[in-house]
Amino acid sequence: MRLTEEQQLAMVNCMYVLDESPSISDTGDRIRKRIWASAAREYREAVFERLQGWWFERVVEQLSAADPLPILGFEVYDKIAAIGEQFRRDALPIDYSDARPDKVDAEYDNRMFVQQLRCINVSPNRIEKAILDYYRAFEQRSRWAREDLLVGGEVESYERKLIDEWERFSAAIADELPSEAAEEELQRVGREILRWMEMTADIRIRRNVTEPYVMRGSYHMLANRPQPPVWWHPQFMQRIAAIVQARENT
Repeated sequence: MRLTEEQQLAMVNCMYVLDESPSISDTGDRIRKRIWASAAREYREAVFERLQGWWFERVVEQLSAADPLPILGFEVYDKIAAIGEQFRRDALPIDYSDARPDKVDAEYDNRMFVQQLRCINVSPNRIEKAILDYYRAFEQRSRWAREDLLVGGEVESYERKLIDEWERFSAAIADELPSEAAEEELQRVGREILRWMEMTADIRIRRNVTEPYVMRGSYHMLANRPQPPVWWHPQFMQRIAAIVQARENT
């Protein structure tokens, strides 16, 4: 209403009225009907939510750009197809590749998995990356569970596979250690086991779930348990046991 009469006329002249267009409250149902073939019936709502989230972000980019390019139909259809592919039987949706917690504090975070990393003397930068992987995997697995995308016992089976592969590699490394290895050598071996997990291991919950944070973060979730089934420093569990025993004796 603060525009001049000339500005108001210019704005109105830029408007297009599409006769009998659906109202905003009807749009969601119409979109759901258009994407019905993109995934199995039980996953269509999850596909719709992800498509809607992508669309809102895309429109914000469009409105914010100084010289925006048009949003073309094939871009929308390609996105629908890409989202649908994530709901096949050998895949799962990936939603947290760029997610970050409100605060990442490699220096003062005292969770068990972070203490494990400090025990092998890794850099703060690697600890920050581990915290991000933990956060993303935790959020992703929680969302899969909320949306009922996992088969019964699938997470437990996946974790057993992670533990088994860790046991095989860490046992092979431990065989090369002298019986009286110095602390520096123990830390080096711990970093080698961690490096295997970060850079070499490729253990997937499903064949086409290739996003690395799922596996890396799941390992850190295992390492974060009060009695962790995986650890990096070869003597980490003995040290934890000694600390607990000392507390009980005081």
